[in-house]
Amino acid sequence: MVFDDVHIPVLREEVIHHLNLKKGDIIFDGTLGGAGHTIAIIKAIAPTGKIIGVDLNSQAISTATSKLKSIGLLDFIITVCDNFANVASILRNLKIEEINGFLLDLGLSSILIERSGRGFSYLKNEKLDMRFTSKIKLTASDILNTYSVEGLKEIFFK
Repeated sequence: MVFDDVHIPVLREEVIHHLNLKKGDIIFDGTLGGAGHTIAIIKAIAPTGKIIGVDLNSQAISTATSKLKSIGLLDFIITVCDNFANVASILRNLKIEEINGFLLDLGLSSILIERSGRGFSYLKNEKLDMRFTSKIKLTASDILNTYSVEGLKEIFFK
Protein backbone atom coordinates (compact mmCIF):
# COMPACT_ATOMS: atom_id res chain seq x y z
CA MET A 1 0.00 0.00 0.00
CA VAL A 2 1.29 3.44 -0.87
CA PHE A 3 0.27 6.78 0.56
CA ASP A 4 -1.73 7.60 -2.55
CA ASP A 5 -3.99 4.55 -2.13
CA VAL A 6 -5.80 5.95 0.90
CA HIS A 7 -5.27 9.72 0.85
CA ILE A 8 -8.41 11.79 0.50
CA PRO A 9 -7.94 15.51 1.17
CA VAL A 10 -10.31 16.99 3.72
CA LEU A 11 -12.41 20.07 2.83
CA ARG A 12 -10.57 20.65 -0.46
CA GLU A 13 -13.11 23.13 -1.89
CA GLU A 14 -13.29 25.08 1.36
CA VAL A 15 -9.49 25.27 1.56
CA ILE A 16 -9.24 26.59 -1.99
CA HIS A 17 -12.02 29.11 -1.36
CA HIS A 18 -10.51 30.49 1.85
CA LEU A 19 -6.97 30.68 0.50
CA ASN A 20 -8.39 33.13 -2.07
CA LEU A 21 -5.87 31.95 -4.65
CA LYS A 22 -4.71 33.98 -7.63
CA LYS A 23 -2.48 33.21 -10.60
CA GLY A 24 1.13 33.78 -9.59
CA ASP A 25 0.64 33.20 -5.84
CA ILE A 26 3.33 31.53 -3.77
CA ILE A 27 1.74 29.11 -1.30
CA PHE A 28 3.36 27.25 1.58
CA ASP A 29 1.82 23.81 2.08
CA GLY A 30 3.35 22.61 5.33
CA THR A 31 1.68 19.20 5.22
CA LEU A 32 2.13 18.00 1.65
CA GLY A 33 0.97 14.43 2.31
CA GLY A 34 -0.59 12.83 -0.77
CA ALA A 35 -0.78 16.20 -2.59
CA GLY A 36 -4.58 16.28 -2.70
CA HIS A 37 -4.81 19.91 -1.66
CA THR A 38 -1.61 20.70 -3.53
CA ILE A 39 -2.99 19.66 -6.91
CA ALA A 40 -6.04 21.89 -6.47
CA ILE A 41 -3.82 24.79 -5.36
CA ILE A 42 -1.48 24.40 -8.33
CA LYS A 43 -4.40 24.40 -10.74
CA ALA A 44 -5.54 27.72 -9.23
CA ILE A 45 -2.13 29.46 -9.21
CA ALA A 46 -0.57 28.11 -12.42
CA PRO A 47 1.09 28.87 -14.72
CA THR A 48 3.00 31.57 -12.83
CA GLY A 49 2.50 30.44 -9.24
CA LYS A 50 4.59 28.16 -7.08
CA ILE A 51 3.89 25.98 -4.08
CA ILE A 52 6.41 25.03 -1.41
CA GLY A 53 5.39 21.52 -0.40
CA VAL A 54 6.79 20.48 2.97
CA ASP A 55 6.43 17.17 4.75
CA LEU A 56 8.49 15.47 7.43
CA ASN A 57 7.65 12.05 5.97
CA SER A 58 9.98 11.24 3.07
CA GLN A 59 7.49 8.65 1.75
CA ALA A 60 4.87 11.40 1.46
CA ILE A 61 7.35 13.58 -0.46
CA SER A 62 8.16 10.69 -2.81
CA THR A 63 4.49 9.84 -3.39
CA ALA A 64 3.50 13.46 -3.98
CA THR A 65 6.42 14.02 -6.35
CA SER A 66 5.54 10.94 -8.37
CA LYS A 67 1.86 11.88 -8.48
CA LEU A 68 2.56 15.48 -9.56
CA LYS A 69 5.02 14.30 -12.22
CA SER A 70 2.49 11.84 -13.64
CA ILE A 71 -0.08 14.61 -14.17
CA GLY A 72 2.39 17.21 -15.44
CA LEU A 73 2.37 19.52 -12.42
CA LEU A 74 5.85 18.90 -10.99
CA ASP A 75 7.24 22.19 -12.35
CA PHE A 76 4.96 24.16 -10.01
CA ILE A 77 6.28 22.77 -6.73
CA ILE A 78 9.39 22.90 -4.61
CA THR A 79 9.39 19.94 -2.23
CA VAL A 80 11.16 20.08 1.11
CA CYS A 81 11.53 17.20 3.58
CA ASP A 82 11.38 19.07 6.88
CA ASN A 83 9.08 20.08 9.70
CA PHE A 84 6.67 22.91 8.85
CA ALA A 85 7.67 24.48 12.17
CA ASN A 86 10.88 25.47 10.37
CA VAL A 87 8.96 27.65 7.91
CA ALA A 88 11.20 30.68 8.43
CA SER A 89 14.44 28.81 7.68
CA ILE A 90 12.84 26.89 4.80
CA LEU A 91 11.76 30.13 3.13
CA ARG A 92 15.10 31.79 3.89
CA ASN A 93 16.99 28.83 2.34
CA LEU A 94 14.80 29.07 -0.77
CA LYS A 95 15.32 32.85 -0.88
CA ILE A 96 11.58 33.44 -0.71
CA GLU A 97 10.74 36.64 1.14
CA GLU A 98 6.95 36.58 0.93
CA ILE A 99 4.17 34.04 0.53
CA ASN A 100 0.52 34.60 -0.34
CA GLY A 101 -0.96 31.67 1.57
CA PHE A 102 -0.19 29.06 4.18
CA LEU A 103 -1.84 25.64 4.53
CA LEU A 104 -1.52 23.08 7.31
CA ASP A 105 -3.74 20.03 7.05
CA LEU A 106 -3.19 18.99 10.65
CA GLY A 107 -4.12 15.59 11.88
CA LEU A 108 -3.05 12.04 11.36
CA SER A 109 -3.29 10.44 7.94
CA SER A 110 -5.29 7.24 7.87
CA ILE A 111 -2.36 5.46 6.23
CA LEU A 112 -0.37 5.86 9.46
CA ILE A 113 -3.08 3.99 11.32
CA GLU A 114 -3.85 1.37 8.67
CA ARG A 115 -0.26 0.54 7.77
CA SER A 116 1.88 -1.59 10.04
CA GLY A 117 5.43 -0.68 11.00
CA ARG A 118 5.09 2.98 11.99
CA GLY A 119 3.73 2.46 15.47
CA PHE A 120 0.81 4.87 15.14
CA SER A 121 -1.80 2.15 14.89
CA TYR A 122 -3.97 0.84 17.64
CA LEU A 123 -5.10 -1.82 15.13
CA LYS A 124 -1.74 -3.63 15.16
CA ASN A 125 0.30 -5.31 17.83
CA GLU A 126 3.55 -3.44 17.30
CA LYS A 127 6.06 -1.25 19.08
CA LEU A 128 4.78 2.27 19.71
CA ASP A 129 6.97 4.35 17.41
CA MET A 130 4.96 7.42 16.28
CA ARG A 131 7.79 9.12 14.40
CA PHE A 132 7.05 10.82 11.08
CA THR A 133 10.70 10.42 10.12
CA SER A 134 13.47 7.99 11.06
CA LYS A 135 15.81 11.00 11.43
CA ILE A 136 14.35 11.38 14.92
CA LYS A 137 15.86 8.63 17.06
CA LEU A 138 13.57 8.87 20.11
CA THR A 139 10.38 6.78 19.78
CA ALA A 140 7.15 7.05 21.73
CA SER A 141 7.97 3.66 23.25
CA ASP A 142 11.33 5.00 24.49
CA ILE A 143 9.61 7.96 26.11
CA LEU A 144 6.90 5.91 27.80
CA ASN A 145 9.34 3.30 29.07
CA THR A 146 12.16 5.57 30.27
CA TYR A 147 10.72 8.94 31.32
CA SER A 148 9.72 9.50 34.92
CA VAL A 149 6.08 10.04 35.86
CA GLU A 150 6.88 13.73 36.33
CA GLY A 151 8.51 13.90 32.90
CA LEU A 152 5.46 12.28 31.29
CA LYS A 153 3.13 14.65 33.13
CA GLU A 154 5.11 17.59 31.78
CA ILE A 155 4.72 16.31 28.22
CA PHE A 156 0.99 15.73 28.56
CA PHE A 157 0.26 19.02 30.30
CA LYS A 158 2.38 21.16 27.96
